[in-house]
Amino acid sequence: MKQIYIYLAVLAGGILTGCRSNSGNGEVTGVPQKSFRSEVPYGMVYIPGGTFLMGQTDQDVTFAQIAQTKQVTVSPFFMDQTEISNTQYKQYVNWVRDSIAISNYLNDDKYYIQPKGKDAAANNNGQKFINWDYVRKNSIWNFRKSPDNAQKLQGLYYQGDDRVFDRNEVDVRLLKYHYSIMVLRDAANSRGDKNKRRSDFIFRDTV
Repeated sequence: MKQIYIYLAVLAGGILTGCRSNSGNGEVTGVPQKSFRSEVPYGMVYIPGGTFLMGQTDQDVTFAQIAQTKQVTVSPFFMDQTEISNTQYKQYVNWVRDSIAISNYLNDDKYYIQPKGKDAAANNNGQKFINWDYVRKNSIWNFRKSPDNAQKLQGLYYQGDDRVFDRNEVDVRLLKYHYSIMVLRDAANSRGDKNKRRSDFIFRDTV
């Protein structure tokens, strides 16, 4: 009889040990893996998360009883190292300048992406997209290589009394930038409204 109890005790111990080693006591513990750490994107810095008390302090006697403090936790995030550099802003201005020059003054198909096959047939609205790889290699301001551009771009410069020493300077008043953004809050508030279209939540402006 004693041998039977010993056998049952050993069997029960083996079962419990097997369950603990194979399934973690029935809990989903995940597959063991190496720790992951995201790489810091170029031009950005890592801001660690943390917890702080937001609100008035005991030193603010007047407002201490009006606004109660609360604990706020901020998750880690990345932030630009600088607001923007001069060269980055110059690059942005040059993109706007070149896009206006190509779209409104040159109107030359060689500066646009040429759709082929099914893409050409599907483009029924006639949209054109600038081929920036081609523009970067073939500057529109290289008048020796593209002499016709010099005459076409005259309308982009200051005219008449606005010119200084008769130099060709781009009229900054013509640098209008068109942009579109999706207003996600309005789209979320109108979720399920079948009378709304996607275009109803797109905000467009010119600056």
